[in-house]
Amino acid sequence: MTSLDAITKARAKLILQHPFFGCLALFLTPEMEQGLDTMATDGTRLFFDPTWPATLSEQELMGVLAHEVMHVALEHTLRRGDRDQRHWDEACDYAINAELIEAGFQLPKDRFYRKEFAGLTAESIYNQLADERQKNQPDQPQSQGGSQKDPGGCGAVRDAAPAHDKAGMEAIRADIQAKVRQAAMLARKAAGGDLGEGVERLIKEITQPRIDWRDILHQFINDRVEQDYSWQRPNRRYMQHGIIVPDLVANGISHVVVAVDTSGSIDQRALTAFTSEISEACENGALSRLTVVHADTQVQKVEEFLGGDPVAISPVGGGGTEFARTFEWIEDNADDAAAVIYFTDLMVRNFGEEPHCPVLWAVWGDERRFEELASRPPFGDPVYLAAH
Repeated sequence: MTSLDAITKARAKLILQHPFFGCLALFLTPEMEQGLDTMATDGTRLFFDPTWPATLSEQELMGVLAHEVMHVALEHTLRRGDRDQRHWDEACDYAINAELIEAGFQLPKDRFYRKEFAGLTAESIYNQLADERQKNQPDQPQSQGGSQKDPGGCGAVRDAAPAHDKAGMEAIRADIQAKVRQAAMLARKAAGGDLGEGVERLIKEITQPRIDWRDILHQFINDRVEQDYSWQRPNRRYMQHGIIVPDLVANGISHVVVAVDTSGSIDQRALTAFTSEISEACENGALSRLTVVHADTQVQKVEEFLGGDPVAISPVGGGGTEFARTFEWIEDNADDAAAVIYFTDLMVRNFGEEPHCPVLWAVWGDERRFEELASRPPFGDPVYLAAH
């Protein structure tokens, strides 16, 4: 039996036994490629080594096909960005394999698998693995991107489009989402409406809208700040190209308070990303005044920034957690604040009294606990600072 014959047979059986994955596999066009370790996908094609698929058992090959379509369904072909290719493959494999094994699939024995990674995104796993490598082998250089090898032995993931091609990526994303919805509909029909708890959970994870927290943060600020265009401060992004256009500036006093929960160990990667977005909002004129409050059980430090200033946040504190004192300070000292953004892990019981203005909880920590933690605040809207 040739490898293509083995793939065709395994795909047919996948349609019967696991219709959701089988339907998705039909959307991938098999394409033989010499020198490929195992398999790979770019979201539209299923590349395969001329001999490797035929060496697997039928159940293993079915698992590998499910593995490859999960790369597509979870948009791994669109989410690498500037990450190292080999390490991205590894993180994606860990994210997929934990879910597939839990759903009852059989995978080749050399596959990547760590039970503790179940339910985490590839981005979060990528960061954890990077921290582990830094801790264990701090001087080891990164692997080079673009490798065709498959470190996990189940099938690699390739970019569907160049990272700079935003329009192309959005078109591919829309196509993938349509195919996932179609596969779910056909699978439920074939299975009499019941695909099983594990598969239904995967479909829910795949099909739920992915909204970037950065967009939510900027929208939260912009909705509460009156802005207008002004020639007095040209847009910096266009000036570097020799083009002079007016930039948005705050119209009147637009004051936002950022509170930083400094209790325990802060997720420095999340804080750096969060600070970058806050700094951009301040620098581009969305804010005319920014107050940063560092607090644990008490307010430990207060910093003030004006519109156009770069923002740097160096946390001070480290005690327990209590938000009441922070909101008391805001009511006593920042009664003109248009909004409060609280950077926290939400591991707290005393939220204090709701302030006079809207609150956005910028939450970091274990993403698997976000839904539970997001139900705790008696006021405000939580958004998870997803790993990037």
